[in-house]
Amino acid sequence: MLYKHTLRQKILYYALLVLLAVVILFPIYYMLSISLKLPRDIYRSPSLLPLNPTFQNYIDLFTKQDFLLNIRNSFIVSGSATLISVFISCLAAYSLVRLKYRYRDWIGRLILFAYLTPSALLFIPLAVIIARLGLGNTLHGLIFVYLTFSAPLSTWLMMGYFRSIPADLEEQAMVDGATRWVALFRIVLPLATPGLVAVSVFTFTGAWNELLLALIFITS
Repeated sequence: MLYKHTLRQKILYYALLVLLAVVILFPIYYMLSISLKLPRDIYRSPSLLPLNPTFQNYIDLFTKQDFLLNIRNSFIVSGSATLISVFISCLAAYSLVRLKYRYRDWIGRLILFAYLTPSALLFIPLAVIIARLGLGNTLHGLIFVYLTFSAPLSTWLMMGYFRSIPADLEEQAMVDGATRWVALFRIVLPLATPGLVAVSVFTFTGAWNELLLALIFITS
């Protein structure tokens, strides 16, 4: 009786796993199926299998579009924005969490409020700044724009990770002669590796998937 009960649980468990896999993988399969259809077939009644499969879409992608150039630019912008944002946010978050100075708490709140500010309100000010810096229609300008949105959230997230690391570890290192910089790079950042990875992934995917700002600040 116990064996039958366990067998039923296993069957139900694996059935749910299969169902979950189908739900997750079906959009990917459908996307691939559409990519093998001609444009006129896409707007017909949907079908699970392409009636006249063709690779012409992939051929046009590499021969009629600047696909590789676009991918390269996306990697440059997303990667640069991620590296700079993580570097800035680590220093800013560590300062706000560990160092004691006036208005520290207010600065932390302002960083959060900066992230919560609707992006539409910043389009005109950013456009003016980018134009005056001579960075219009350049990858450098787009990286700068992305930093204004990614750095505040990255800083706020890193503040939470730094608070979870005991300050005693740094104090012991500084008693042994380590400087504040050594304590940061040798002790705190290695312990905050999960936070660094999470912030890096979040920043990179956000920059990679962003389209509106790219359409506004890149005109060619």
